[in-house]
Amino acid sequence: MFFGGDLFSRKKIHISSLKPSNSTRTPHGYASNFPSIAKHIIFFRTINSIKFHGILVSIPPTVICGSLGIPPNCTKEVSRSSVGGVASFICNDGYTLQGKSELMCEENGTWSGEVPTCVLVTCDSVTEPANGRMVVSGNNVGGVASFTCEKGYDLEGERELQCLENGTWSAEIPLCVPVTCDSIMEPTNGKKNVSHSHVGGVASFTCNEGYTLHGQDKLVCHENGTWTGEVPNCLADHDISNEPTTPANTSVTCDSVTEPTNGKKNVSHNHVGGVASFTCNEGYTLHGQGKLVCRENGTWTGKVPNCLADHEPTTPADTSGLSGWQLILVICLCCVVSIVLIVAIAKVVLTKRASRTYSLKSDADLIITSVREQPHGVDQTTSM
Repeated sequence: MFFGGDLFSRKKIHISSLKPSNSTRTPHGYASNFPSIAKHIIFFRTINSIKFHGILVSIPPTVICGSLGIPPNCTKEVSRSSVGGVASFICNDGYTLQGKSELMCEENGTWSGEVPTCVLVTCDSVTEPANGRMVVSGNNVGGVASFTCEKGYDLEGERELQCLENGTWSAEIPLCVPVTCDSIMEPTNGKKNVSHSHVGGVASFTCNEGYTLHGQDKLVCHENGTWTGEVPNCLADHDISNEPTTPANTSVTCDSVTEPTNGKKNVSHNHVGGVASFTCNEGYTLHGQGKLVCRENGTWTGKVPNCLADHEPTTPADTSGLSGWQLILVICLCCVVSIVLIVAIAKVVLTKRASRTYSLKSDADLIITSVREQPHGVDQTTSM
C-alpha cells in the first residue's frame, strides 16, 4: 500500500508486516500513530477492510482460480491465477488443439472453459493407383507415401508424398499411364503393320514386288518408350548400294560366302543388312546376282554367281533374260528346223527304198531271161 499527496508521505507500508508496537487494540483492529503522517490515524480492521479518518473502507478479498493441469503433448503459460489472469495452451509439433487456446480467470474463481486437448494430426488414407504399387510409412505428420508403377506403365506425378502439419498430403496421388512408343514411319516402296504402340507392340514391314528389305523386318516397343531398331529400307533389286551398311541386328549372322572361280568377292559384313558383291576376272563374265544381302533369317538373298569364260556357251539358265516374244520366236524356229529335218530324212529314206526295189526287180528279170535262153540239149545230157 502506498500513501502520498497531502495525506500520505509516499512511504510504502506492507500491510501484512504491520504489527504496531506503540498501538492500542481497538474493537476494529489496531490504531497507531506514524511520524510521517501526524494527526492521521489508520485503523486496520482486517485484511478485507480498513478504517481511515474514522471511515471504514472495505477491501474485497483476492480471488484465486484453481491450478490448471497440462494436457499431454502441450505447453501452458499462465499470466496469473487471480481474476483476469489468462492461461494459454500451445500443442507440440504434429498435434492439433481441440478446445479453447486461452482461458481466463473469472470473478467466481473459475476458469472460463475446460482445459483443451492436443490430438495427433493425421492425413487421409491414400489409395493405390491403378497398375501401380504404394508403400506408406504412416499417415501422421511426417509420414511418407511412395509410389511405383508396373512394367509397361510410367508414373505421372510425384513419386513421394508427405503428410503435412495441416493434415493434408503434399501433392495429389500420382497416376500410372501406359508407356507408348512414337508413331513409326512406313518405308518407301513398302508397307508396315503395327499391332499397337504400347510396350510389347510389334511393327512388321514388307516391301513391294521388285524391292528387297534391308534391316529388321520386325520392331518391338521397348519399356523405355522406344522401338528396338530403325525402320528398314526397301531397295530395288537392281540398285543395291555398294556401300557397307551398319548392322541392324548383330545377333543374327549369315554363313560365309564362297568366292566364285575366276572371280572375287567383297563382303561388308555378315550381319543382317550386310552386302556381298562379286566381280569376275578379265575374260570372264558374271552369270547370276552381282550382289547378295544378309537377311533377318540368317540367309543370303541368293546363290553365289558363276564366272564363265567369254567363249564358253552359256547355260540354259542364261536364256531367262529373253523376253516373251523372243522366246516364242526361238521355239517356232526350232519347230520349223525340226520339220525340215524330218521331211529331208523321210525323203532320203523313201528314195533309198525305191532304188532298192528297182534293183531287185532287174535281177529277177535277168534270171528268168537266162533260164529261158538255155539249150534243150543241155538238159538232155544232164538227164542222162
